[in-house]
Amino acid sequence: MDNSKPLSSFNMARLVFLAISLVALAYHGLILSGLVDYRYAWGGRLPDRAAMFRMEGISVALQLAFMALVAFAVPRAGGRASRVVLGAVLAAMALLFLLNTVGNLAAVSAFEKWAFTPLTFIAALCCGRMALGLLRKPAA
Repeated sequence: MDNSKPLSSFNMARLVFLAISLVALAYHGLILSGLVDYRYAWGGRLPDRAAMFRMEGISVALQLAFMALVAFAVPRAGGRASRVVLGAVLAAMALLFLLNTVGNLAAVSAFEKWAFTPLTFIAALCCGRMALGLLRKPAA
């Protein structure tokens, strides 16, 4: 007898977001290591390596913070106040990823445009789903 339960859409959104984040983090690592040319990031508009290190550092820090939030804080949100705060943060993240999607559509690099536009859009949807799940009233 199979006692496994299907994943809720909330938990599926968490797992998909974390998977996308791992892919993005790996890509940032490839850029920082020089294995991928920095012109394939940031819309192909970085002027030099110094700007690349600055922007990639910010990007990696934000990605790690987002991953930590989704992996550790979201599952433990119990009280109404923490649910509202985390829901608002996730809604802001959804907006940030939507803006990133628009930026990817305007990228000079075709690779960035076609590979990362869908990923950032899916990340935005996942953040939106998690935000809605936390902001809704819990079932009675």
